[in-house]
Amino acid sequence: TSHQIFILKIDNVGKFFNISFINFLPVQGIKHELIVPYTLQQNAIST
Repeated sequence: TSHQIFILKIDNVGKFFNISFINFLPVQGIKHELIVPYTLQQNAIST
């Protein structure tokens, strides 16, 4: 089976925070949310 990403949560640290990547996400239909780094309560478990 294939799975599609609808929301991608990224901390604002810089490793994955690249403007080209951020601009690419909506083109693919992916919403991104910035979370506070090292805050486990904001991490969700995918099902």
